[in-house]
Amino acid sequence: MFKGTVSYRAEIDGMGLKFPLFDYKPTEPAIEKVEIEGPNGDHILVTVHFSSIAAPDDARPIAAKAATAALDRLSYHHGITIGNPHFTGHNFNPVNPTPGTFSYAGSGIGLFVSGSAPAAIGLQPGQLKPDLEDPTPTGGRHFPLFRSALLSGSPVETFMHLYNLLLMLYGDNQGNVDGFIRTVEPAVPQTPSPKFAGVNETLYTRLRNEFAHVRVGVDMNQTKAEMEQHVGHLRDIVRKAIKAKP
Repeated sequence: MFKGTVSYRAEIDGMGLKFPLFDYKPTEPAIEKVEIEGPNGDHILVTVHFSSIAAPDDARPIAAKAATAALDRLSYHHGITIGNPHFTGHNFNPVNPTPGTFSYAGSGIGLFVSGSAPAAIGLQPGQLKPDLEDPTPTGGRHFPLFRSALLSGSPVETFMHLYNLLLMLYGDNQGNVDGFIRTVEPAVPQTPSPKFAGVNETLYTRLRNEFAHVRVGVDMNQTKAEMEQHVGHLRDIVRKAIKAKP
């Protein structure tokens, strides 16, 4: 049996998240604790500790899953774009070493370049730990999809990915999606649907349909510009929808 650690680093894009080093206990019984830190706002460091595991190779997939789950939760709860965890190293030693046994250590290969410190949300461990330790977070099965949407390659792709998540939550029905949007954003601009008489579309549904379908008189550059302008609001709507439709 072995004890040791597996470490990861994940980059943050856009608004940062900064918090001091602390540890928490995830639900995975094989893990002793997880240490996590946002030292300067542009990346997150995660170290997964094992007190007893059959072999170092067994720890890697368990640690990767724990690190990814932590990033999914942080991304959802704080609306932050966080990249995938990159392995940076591991260190294991036998629990009861005997003469001639070896420790297992290694490091990942990667180049991380930080520019000036980004604007960042500053939080304390007490504000983060409950969400990381919650065994059954409301809407938790959608957290990976939310973080994936924020990692899309452009604001337009992010907008479409987020709207698709709304459709998943509301039965692939745009009427239901718009109904929810109106409840959380009562003043949302609306325009008549060109397809269904007497039906109004919210701003978000109109933009989605202008991009996804052929519509007469649509200036696609204008549609893309509006998507970029409103993608942040759509992100917040989706966070509320995940909480409302777990």
